[in-house]
Amino acid sequence: MSDIVSYLGGTKPEPGPDRHGGPMMGFPVSTLDVPVTKTTSGVLFLTEEEIDSRAHSQCIRCGWCLDACPMGLQPMRSAST
Repeated sequence: MSDIVSYLGGTKPEPGPDRHGGPMMGFPVSTLDVPVTKTTSGVLFLTEEEIDSRAHSQCIRCGWCLDACPMGLQPMRSAST
């Protein structure tokens, strides 16, 4: 990933944690010395303002995620229903 950062001209001062993968299933990386392979779905370089770092609680089945999800997923349903 460090080659990508160099090619793009660097990052903003004080970037947030970089994510290897997409915004939902990606994972934060502590160093840019991580390889990008053919299975890499994305690389995100976010600032602290772009990250929701508030503590999350249990699902209260409010349905907000249904409206927010662009793929129409229904996470409140279990696999057995």
